[in-house]
Amino acid sequence: MAKLNQLSKSQLLRRIDSSNGVARRARERSAKTVEGLMNTAIGGATAFGVSFASARFGGAEGIALGPIPLELAVGLGALTLSMTGMGGDATKYLSSAANGSLAAWAATAGRNAGLAGE
Repeated sequence: MAKLNQLSKSQLLRRIDSSNGVARRARERSAKTVEGLMNTAIGGATAFGVSFASARFGGAEGIALGPIPLELAVGLGALTLSMTGMGGDATKYLSSAANGSLAAWAATAGRNAGLAGE
């Protein structure tokens, strides 16, 4: 490998451009990884939060808004906001919150169905 002081100006510029490209691709990959981790964390936190609130304030039966359980209502609301873009700056995270809340509802429904089958 040639020493830097032995390279021509055009060779140095090519190496700089190549290095900049490598750095740009690394930043893009890390941004995608952080976004994925953020969405996973939001989904898990929402699942925990709505399940906790439903049990804490509604007891073993949970909270229901009429015939609709809290987890399902929050999930459908967040999904509607994310799909319509009405969530403003939070729109990109609302689908993760909806997934977490709907997963909490499905897990609770499955658990209750399993207990009823005993």
